[in-house]
Amino acid sequence: MPAKVISVTVGGKETPSSHSAQVSPNELLRITNKAQRNVSRLINKELKQYKLNLAQWLLLGLIFGKGNDGIGVTAAAKELGISTPQITVASQDLIARHALRQRIYREDRRGKKLYITARGRVIFTDSEVAVSKVIAKLLQATPSGHLHFYHRISTAMANMSMVSDDTKR
Repeated sequence: MPAKVISVTVGGKETPSSHSAQVSPNELLRITNKAQRNVSRLINKELKQYKLNLAQWLLLGLIFGKGNDGIGVTAAAKELGISTPQITVASQDLIARHALRQRIYREDRRGKKLYITARGRVIFTDSEVAVSKVIAKLLQATPSGHLHFYHRISTAMANMSMVSDDTKR
């Protein structure tokens, strides 16, 4: 059976001058995965000066955004779309560096929440500036038609994810 082909049009209406391509689902996955790896690589390179990786930075940002509420490791993993073991390793390193603190509840010793420390806030806000610069450079270097294409793909993937999540309930 031949692979299903998806028609993608970038730049609005399909005209002879618009960017249109026939892309198989496998090719689309390959392209989006490659783009994600390249963006992650650029951001990780910038985060090295703060002794952070992308998972740690995302975790700090998530907890920073929670204010005083904190979050559990499993909930953080789910919210970030990163595996629980990877979040566990990231949090342990950040705890050791005094960027996060962990509170274990007496009633249920398995119930742990992560909270950001003052040091963690400084690390995150300083590194956020560097990451923002990387993203700004990427956006500047990307033609607007391509950004529209990535936005459409991202929206479609998010919508598919929501449908998938709804069927699990």
